[in-house]
Amino acid sequence: MKKALFIIFITLPILFNIGCDENPSNKANVSGGKTNEIIAVVKGPLTWQSKIGDTVKHFFEQPDTLLSQPEELFSLATITEKQFNESNFFFHHHNILIIHKDSIFSNPIIETKENQWATPQRVIWIKFSDDSSFYALFETRKETLLKMFDDMEILRTNQILQLGSNQSANLALENTFQFHMDIPAGFSIARSDSNFMWLSQTVVKKKQDMTASIIIWQRPYVSENQFSINELVKSRNEIASRYIPGPVNGSFMKTSVEYIAPSIKVLTNFPTGYAVEMRGLWDMVGDFMGGPFISYTFVNPNTSQLVTVEGFIYNPNHKKRIFLRQLQSVFYHLEIKQPQSEEK
Repeated sequence: MKKALFIIFITLPILFNIGCDENPSNKANVSGGKTNEIIAVVKGPLTWQSKIGDTVKHFFEQPDTLLSQPEELFSLATITEKQFNESNFFFHHHNILIIHKDSIFSNPIIETKENQWATPQRVIWIKFSDDSSFYALFETRKETLLKMFDDMEILRTNQILQLGSNQSANLALENTFQFHMDIPAGFSIARSDSNFMWLSQTVVKKKQDMTASIIIWQRPYVSENQFSINELVKSRNEIASRYIPGPVNGSFMKTSVEYIAPSIKVLTNFPTGYAVEMRGLWDMVGDFMGGPFISYTFVNPNTSQLVTVEGFIYNPNHKKRIFLRQLQSVFYHLEIKQPQSEEK
C-alpha cells in the first residue's frame, strides 16, 4: 500500500462587515505563507503576553484530536502593528488577523475582507476599546472566524493544486463515477473497477516514505440511514477489507474505534449540497500501520448512487494535518456535471 502527496460561505452575523477588494491591481499579488498559518497583528508585545493573547492562541492553536498524533489547528506568527506597517512582506500573507484596541470603538466589531492586499487572502480585524468587550465578542464569533480561515486554506490549496492535474486520472474518474475532481499530478491509479477507485502517491523520504491516498466508491442509495455513522463505518470497513491490503500477507485496512471513535458532521455547503463528513483513524488488521482519514458521502444526482470520496494519510511520526487539508481541498472542489440534454 505504500504509495502520497503533492506540493505544496457561510452567512455571517450582522457584526461582520463583509467586503471584497475592488482594486484589480491587487489581484496580481499572489498570497504566500505556510499552510495552516495565521499572521496575528497586535499593538505591541504586551498585548500578546496578556490574557487576550492567551485567549486567541488557546483557540486557534488547540489540538486537532482526530489525528493519530494531536496537531494544532493553526500556527500563529505574531508581529506588532509597527512591524506589519513597515514591511510589505506581511501584507501578502493569505491569513491575517489584526487585533486592534482603541478607545474610539464604543462598540466592538469584527470586519473581514477577501483579497485586501493579495489573492487569495482573508483579512480579519477585531476592533474593541476594552478587554471585556473583546472577550465577549471573541467568544461568540470565534467559530465563525475559524471557519473563514479554514475556507481560505481550502481555496488557496486548491488553486495551487490546479497548477498540476492528472488529466488521465480525471477522465477515468469521470467515466466511472459521472463527476469531476482535479486529481493532483503525481497521483496514479492503484486499483479500479466499476464501483471503486484507489489513487495514490508516495513521497520518498530518508527514514520513512509518506503516502497519501484517495479512494472513491459508490453503491445504490436506498435510505437516509446510509448516512448514519454506523452504516458509514460498516461500508468503509467492507471496502477497506476488500480493496486495501497491507504489506503483510493477509493484512488489510479497517476503521479504528478503540482509542478515538470516528465522528461525523452534516454539511450543507458541500459542492453537492448535502453531504456527511466523517473523520477518524485507520489501522491495519495483521500489521502496525495507521493514520487519519477524512471522507465525504453524498448522493450523485446523475446516477442516484451514494458516493464516498475519502483521503487517508500514512506518515508515521510526522505531521499529517497539512496533507489531510490538501486532500480536503480536492474534495471541496469536485463538480457534478449536468448531463447533456438530447438534441431535438
